[in-house]
Amino acid sequence: MSKYLFPALVLAAAGLSACCLTSVADEPSQTQEDQAAVQQSAEKFTKAFNAGDAATIAAQFTENAEYLAEDGSVIAGREAILEDFTETFKRSPGLKIETTIESIRFLGKGVAIEKGVTWVTRKEGEEPVQSGYAVLHVNTGEGWQIAHVREITAPQPSNYHRLKELEWMVGDWVDEGNDSLVVTSCRWSKNKNFLLRSFKVRMAGRNEMEGTTRIGWDAEAKKIRSWTFDNAGGFAQGFWTNDGDRWIVKMTGILSSGQTASGTNVISFIDANTCTWQSVDRVRGGELMPNIEEITVVRQPPPPK
Repeated sequence: MSKYLFPALVLAAAGLSACCLTSVADEPSQTQEDQAAVQQSAEKFTKAFNAGDAATIAAQFTENAEYLAEDGSVIAGREAILEDFTETFKRSPGLKIETTIESIRFLGKGVAIEKGVTWVTRKEGEEPVQSGYAVLHVNTGEGWQIAHVREITAPQPSNYHRLKELEWMVGDWVDEGNDSLVVTSCRWSKNKNFLLRSFKVRMAGRNEMEGTTRIGWDAEAKKIRSWTFDNAGGFAQGFWTNDGDRWIVKMTGILSSGQTASGTNVISFIDANTCTWQSVDRVRGGELMPNIEEITVVRQPPPPK
C-alpha cells in the first residue's frame, strides 16, 4: 500500500471526513437520516478495515474517487484503492484502527464533509499512530459514498482514545445528603488529553472543602492516572483500573497536616445520569479508618432557559 494511503486514507475513508473546505458559511439543515447514514459509513469502514476486507472498503468509494496525500500525490479510482488496501492487508495482517468523528458538515443536499482523528495500530502491544483526515461524502442515489479524501497534517497528540471510556463523567453531578452537599463538575481539556474535575463539599450550608482533579494517561506506567489537590493544601494521586462498569482507583497522598493517607475508591457507572462512589481500605497516618459506604451520585439537569 502506498505510504500515503496508510494511514491517512484509512482514517478518512472510514467515513471520518475532515474538511479542507473551510470557506463554507452556513450549513443547510439536514435530516437525521442523512447524519446517521454518514456515521454508518464510518462504522462500516472501520469494521471492514479491522477484518482486513479490502473489497468492502473499496465498494464504499465512488468509481472515480481520489485520494490526495499531504505531498500532493494522488491515488485515483476505486480499482487503485482496492489494490492498495489488498496489498496492505497482505503485508500487514492484523492492522486495527480506532476513529473519533469530530464533526460532520453538510454543504448541500447529498454532500457532506466529515472531520476526525484516527489511531492505527500495526501490531498488538505497539503504540497507535495518530492522524487527522478529511473526507467528502456524496449521496449517489444508491447511498452515501466517498468521493474525495485528503490527508491532513497530524493534529497535536491526544490521549482521548485512552480516556474515552470515562467520557460519561463529563457534566455536572450532585450528591445531596441530610446535612451535606457535594457538587462535582467535569470537562475535557484542550485536545482531550485530560479530564478536569472540580468539587465542592458543603455541610450545614457552609463550604467545608473544595479542590480539583486532573485525570490523564500515564505513558510510562501505561495506566490512567489522576492528581487531586484540595484547598487545605493536601494532594493525592491515583491509578485507575477498569472492572466492567466499575473503576477501581488506588489512591495515595499527603494531608495538609503532613500525615500520609491511602485508600481505594470505587466508581460505578449505573446509567448516563447515575453513578455510585465508595471508599474502602482507608488508612490515615498509619491508622485504619472506617469505610465510606456506597453513595449514589446523579447528574444535574441543565438550568431552565
